Amino acid sequence: MSTKSVYLAYKKGLPSNTWHVVGILSYSNKTKLYSFEYTKGALEDMTFRPFNGMEDLYKRYESQELYPLFKNRILYEKRPEYSQFIEWLGLNKDANPLDILSVSGGQRITDTLQTFGKVETKENGEFSHSFFIHSLSWLNAYQVDRISLLKPHEKLYFCLDPQNKFDPNAVLIRTGEPKEIIGYCPRYLSATVSKLLNKDPNSISLEVNIVNKDAPLQYRLKCLLKGKFPSDSNFSFNSSEEFQSLIAP
Repeated sequence: MSTKSVYLAYKKGLPSNTWHVVGILSYSNKTKLYSFEYTKGALEDMTFRPFNGMEDLYKRYESQELYPLFKNRILYEKRPEYSQFIEWLGLNKDANPLDILSVSGGQRITDTLQTFGKVETKENGEFSHSFFIHSLSWLNAYQVDRISLLKPHEKLYFCLDPQNKFDPNAVLIRTGEPKEIIGYCPRYLSATVSKLLNKDPNSISLEVNIVNKDAPLQYRLKCLLKGKFPSDSNFSFNSSEEFQSLIAP
């Protein structure tokens, strides 16, 4: 793939506590340039402000170097814990910055920004995507211990949470027997996952990818999502308005 991209999401404060996709970062192997564009999600929240040095919402920014906004969200490779961090992410030691941002989330403590990778879909509608389960900090000790017992390729299950006051499309994730809630599907996936579950629960599956027993909670459990969009639907993970660039094609 000549160009790789990751999305940037912004978290609005209380009472809504919602996330909006506000930008897309790309790197071209052909031009050797990073580029950043704001998306239409940046217009959905009046509390969002453009980033320093990138104040124009309708401009494409290009650079030979990774922007500080993103560089500061990647663990410095000279740090002694770097190799362990890369192992937790399930990446190899020569992973590039966008590989890392796609998987790690790029979040910092008390941060309002998050990065995530683009879900690639084949022409026949099939897709696969790995992610870390969210909201583990809300789990009790028993639930966290239950995660430690999981094995690679073990099947996990989705549970719709339509009464969730922050996101009506929220999707819980649970284990098999013994059944235990172990977190949430990331918001950037939940709207489409909930649609697929309502239309055909068998069109989508989830399994354990990596269990990092010694990692911080946000990197404790990495899962693999697989499925296929129904041929009679227009479902997509990245097609809603907030994902669309503000720069006219």
